Amino acid sequence: NLPKIPLKRLALADATKVKIGEKVFTIGYPVSHILGKEPKYSEGVVNALSGVEDNPKMLQISVPIQAGNSGGPLFNERGEVIGLITSTFVTNEALMLSGALPQNVNFAVKSSLFADKALAQSKGVAATGFVPVPVPFSVSVFVAGVKNNIVLIEVE
Repeated sequence: NLPKIPLKRLALADATKVKIGEKVFTIGYPVSHILGKEPKYSEGVVNALSGVEDNPKMLQISVPIQAGNSGGPLFNERGEVIGLITSTFVTNEALMLSGALPQNVNFAVKSSLFADKALAQSKGVAATGFVPVPVPFSVSVFVAGVKNNIVLIEVE
């Protein structure tokens, strides 16, 4: 049985409207075995509207992520989900391929790939993708309200 945790509805935004330089953030559990089981906030910007080899399904972001952020939501400045955190550019492989260490080269799958109505109706995401967000928007108030929506799943 899952505990009864109050969830807040999350708005799903259209990632095709995202712009390079737009501020974004995530909430997750980076290296939870070291940093602990409380959710952590990380912020950055959208660096590119595509991923490795111009993959149009991805966003490249400068949000610092670690193991434990994968699968977490990527939010825009209005608190709307625009993607799901997937990966970071592996430093050892990048060093071998390019001769340089990448810094904050991370990726998220665009919301347009998972924005179908069936997914949107489950797990507290609004079916329409549009939920009123209070103005002025406060990130700290938003994070406090949605942190129960983001859970750590550990597999042994």
